[in-house]
Amino acid sequence: MKLQKQFVVFSLFFVALNAFAQTGEKNITLSFTNIPLSEAIKRIEQSGRYTFFYDALKIDLGQKVSLKAANTPIEQAIGQMLEKSSVSFEITNYQIALYRKETAQASQAAVQRISGTVASDNGEPVIGATVAVRNSSNATMTDASGKFSLTVPVDAVLAISYLGYETQEINVNGRTDFRVTLKEDNRLLDEVVVVGYGTQRKALVTSAISTLKPTENTRLVVNPGDMLDGTVPGVTIAKTSGNLGSGLSFSVRGAASLNAGNNPLIVVDGIPLVSYDAGISSFGESMSSLSTINTADIESIEILKDAASAAIYGSRATNGVVLITTKSGKSGKSKLDINVNTGVSQFARNNKFKMADSKLWLEVVNEGIDNYNKQNNLNPSDVGYLLHRNNPFGNLPDVDWLGLVLQSAFTYNADVAVSGGNDKTTYYIGGSYLSQDGVIKTNHLDKMSLKTNVNHRLNNWFELGANNNIVYTHNNRIPGASLGTSTIGRTITQRPYDRPYKPNGDYYVGGTDDLI
Repeated sequence: MKLQKQFVVFSLFFVALNAFAQTGEKNITLSFTNIPLSEAIKRIEQSGRYTFFYDALKIDLGQKVSLKAANTPIEQAIGQMLEKSSVSFEITNYQIALYRKETAQASQAAVQRISGTVASDNGEPVIGATVAVRNSSNATMTDASGKFSLTVPVDAVLAISYLGYETQEINVNGRTDFRVTLKEDNRLLDEVVVVGYGTQRKALVTSAISTLKPTENTRLVVNPGDMLDGTVPGVTIAKTSGNLGSGLSFSVRGAASLNAGNNPLIVVDGIPLVSYDAGISSFGESMSSLSTINTADIESIEILKDAASAAIYGSRATNGVVLITTKSGKSGKSKLDINVNTGVSQFARNNKFKMADSKLWLEVVNEGIDNYNKQNNLNPSDVGYLLHRNNPFGNLPDVDWLGLVLQSAFTYNADVAVSGGNDKTTYYIGGSYLSQDGVIKTNHLDKMSLKTNVNHRLNNWFELGANNNIVYTHNNRIPGASLGTSTIGRTITQRPYDRPYKPNGDYYVGGTDDLI
């Protein structure tokens, strides 16, 4: 009996605490004097869960309002704030609608509270579906039971949407209860994807595949790897350096090995790329083999991510497979495509480098020399005693080493392609020219390519084709970090008083200690 009484008391306490919490959520503590209505709305929204709805063309947001509320019910606080204004209001849950006072009654009659449920075509509730008034920010989401409620104008049009389902629009027309059934969007499932041995409808593919199909809106890049960067889920791409055509580091669904490489197998039109280095020599870093492909010739890129790809390509596909399909001709009228673009790039945040002048550089270096001599108890007559450094050029201006090395890098790219054919023969001929400067002087890339793809069907079971891709690349590279130091690293550590040239025009090598 004693235990039962304690349980009842605890239950009553819990209910009372819950009721207090719900009541407290609708109270507000806020104070301001003679501020614009727009600012007051912003402060109230920031102080709690309330959202204001109003027509900015009908409400004077510049009129001054005041409020002094200490744990005051929200309806009483808003009434106090708008008492001397030309604005009336209505509160529904956490939504506050504002009207002009002379049209308040008509405006309140023009909105209503609606509710309903959203389900899939098999009757299951759709959780998290968006129910919004079309062309407005007034929206809500369905709960765990697929239910929703919202305050809307009586003539509103609702847009109900969810990923993987077709968006449905419904006219309210004064109705208050809705039962919405969403249909699956099968258009994505009918898309054709490349799966190694051929093509399949996406709905029939059970393995993990991501597809990228370049369009007119695809950002301009000169390397197919850059097209994948940030556009395909589960794929991480990083350049080994900022050198033109530098190697790429691929990672599909994370690193698979600590010691071995993590790059996926790259297959172009069914032919695996056996080498990841397109350079004749390393010169301190590799050159990406993808940089030899003209991005304008790419029809689609598929990423095979799971173990199913290993069944086709074996152990080489341990890290995934990147399938690149180039364009081919289609039967119909001949088509001519011309694409010309140009751009400019600069060294990022160059203005953030604050380089020391000769005076500051010598002051810091000589201070370090003094500390070294004191720490080792060295006198001027001792072996190993370090002497102070001096500027051999006196008051001559310092050298801007970054300005001497960097430049504004211009890129020019032109593509021309002709395609067409009939029921038996199709053709695609494309050519491109790329001229790209690097941000470091002397770094320049020239690339010319010619692609031909011709197919002829002799009968229903026999077809002949030729797919050729000729590429000439001339890459005037700068030394990579593997050669001992990078150009930028060497530049920013150069002494500010050093000279790049001797008086006779030759380069100084190893500093300017030897003045000629």
